Amino acid sequence: MFVKLVATFALATAGANAAVRQAICSSHGMFLNTESGHTPCDIGALLVGGGIKPADSPFPDLISQGLDRYPAPSANEADDLRCNPIFYNLASACGACQASTLNWTTWAEWTVNCKSVTSPAYVIERMPADIPIPGWAFVPPAITNGTFDKFSALTESAATIPDSYFPKLVVTAITVCDSPKLTPSQLAGAIVGGLVGLGTLILIAAFIFLRRTQAARSVVGGFGRASTSSSADSIMRQKATT
Repeated sequence: MFVKLVATFALATAGANAAVRQAICSSHGMFLNTESGHTPCDIGALLVGGGIKPADSPFPDLISQGLDRYPAPSANEADDLRCNPIFYNLASACGACQASTLNWTTWAEWTVNCKSVTSPAYVIERMPADIPIPGWAFVPPAITNGTFDKFSALTESAATIPDSYFPKLVVTAITVCDSPKLTPSQLAGAIVGGLVGLGTLILIAAFIFLRRTQAARSVVGGFGRASTSSSADSIMRQKATT
């Protein structure tokens, strides 16, 4: 009888472990690890656990579940974190790094149960300092055909840009930081406006730099010509006196 109970407990434990099996990025999907070696699944799980991976993984292994993408959060799951474009990108990337089909839930489908959408500032405020979030996670799906931007993810995963560098620059430039809850359309408009404003500032700075460089060259050139003319006049005066 005791042996049967032990066997039953072992089977139940094995079943429970299989049910919460952590997703592992494999060679079948896209390579989207950060420069520190974290996978999108790791970062998303750490955000859910506030810096500690929860016992019940928010990202179970897709293949063992017979899925090729993560479904949208249910009404009970649709909290401020999950109703965030950064978390959506991380969840999509977690699926993309496991499966070769490269399918993921669209942003509209993902937010169907969300009462509101939080801004990137929400994630940055709750992000522990030692969790690197890749820049591609901050690309708003609302301006990339309403879905996860795999091209941006692939490009940055292969680049040498430090993790969390680009997002801090973008969030500094946009005005959504003071308003943590926005509708999807408001969020898209604010981020697009912020990016346009950032680009304008960069162009203005470049224009001023070029103008100053040209002015400096003109001064140096004029000084050189004046010096040459002065030297020629001195030589002529010396010849006249001799």
